[in-house]
Amino acid sequence: MNSIQIIGAIQLATGKLVPDVAKDCGYTKTAFYRVIRKDRTSPTIRNLISEITGLSTEALWPEAAEKGKEN
Repeated sequence: MNSIQIIGAIQLATGKLVPDVAKDCGYTKTAFYRVIRKDRTSPTIRNLISEITGLSTEALWPEAAEKGKEN
């Protein structure tokens, strides 16, 4: 998924904007957006977003799953 799709999935699942969801989870909006945009690969935040959206981390970040298969 691209970052816009991930943001949409978060909003659809929660009815909130990403900054509000990040704050509710104890993180900054910047931390969440960096993971969403693939600038950072925090497994903790990726798992949180996966739980929030009900989508697997593989569905949200398929390139990370593919990279793991190569190793």
